[in-house]
Amino acid sequence: MFRTFDTGNEPSAEQKMRCRDHFGLPANAPVPIELDADLFAVGIDTTTGRVINENIGRIGPGFICATSSGGGNRFDAYAFATIGALPEVELVGPCDLVPVAAQPGAAFFNCKLLVARDTDNGIIGGFASSNSVVNPGDVVPGNPTGSLWTGYIVEDGS
Repeated sequence: MFRTFDTGNEPSAEQKMRCRDHFGLPANAPVPIELDADLFAVGIDTTTGRVINENIGRIGPGFICATSSGGGNRFDAYAFATIGALPEVELVGPCDLVPVAAQPGAAFFNCKLLVARDTDNGIIGGFASSNSVVNPGDVVPGNPTGSLWTGYIVEDGS
């Protein structure tokens, strides 16, 4: 389990190109969602399971981009991250954008991603799912853009 927070940084040229390459888009094509993030270890209250500290320490960088998958609020996502001592992992899958009626300008963005197989680095597979708040420009104060992720990464063990 880890927490991500938007770094506020614009995507680098490399991040942008990786997204466009993944989706098969021309270099200048717009990608509606591009988010540079930092990943943090979280502290959990063992009696309740509640997250009690969202940023015990930074565990790596991450990036997610998403493009519409045919209209509506469904998106196809591509992400890559370095999580602690693991090699970089790539993830793909669907995400849903859900506006928050009580907080205009903010939304929930929930993803269910599969870890891409990378036998060169010993990654066999896995998954990650998120519960995310999208709050561009901190429209709703105190609710920064970021996610709480749970996941499982399978290494080959050899």
